[in-house]
Amino acid sequence: MLSCTLLSCNNSQNQPNPQSEGEENFISVFKEGKYTTDFATAQELKSMHYTIENFTLLSNKKKLENLKAYQEFGDLMQMHADRITTFCRLDADTKNLLCKKVDKIKTEVQTLHGDDMEKSKAALKAINLHLAEIDSSFSYMN
Repeated sequence: MLSCTLLSCNNSQNQPNPQSEGEENFISVFKEGKYTTDFATAQELKSMHYTIENFTLLSNKKKLENLKAYQEFGDLMQMHADRITTFCRLDADTKNLLCKKVDKIKTEVQTLHGDDMEKSKAALKAINLHLAEIDSSFSYMN
């Protein structure tokens, strides 16, 4: 149920296709202090950003005081991380940088799937910090 709520506004974009063999990578440019991203990566990062933002807003309003909600959020974070690495068309160096940052979020997914509410809340805070790190390194919200 929570998954449907958080994803409802995120799924309006077209679904990108995985990179096919022989397809050229997007060459990222470091512009105005951030790396540019290809369309598919930008869409996946935006979707993840909005999911995190929505869940954080709900949790701040004390609407989500159960482990099941945090576990479902963990499932969504894992899905976003997988989709970013699958659909990313960035050049190898930039993709590697992005994947290192996304891996930090994936590490928190294990905590979200645990059975400790306080640790899950701390993981949400950590995910927001990791998202801020991605936001400060990549241009994708245009």
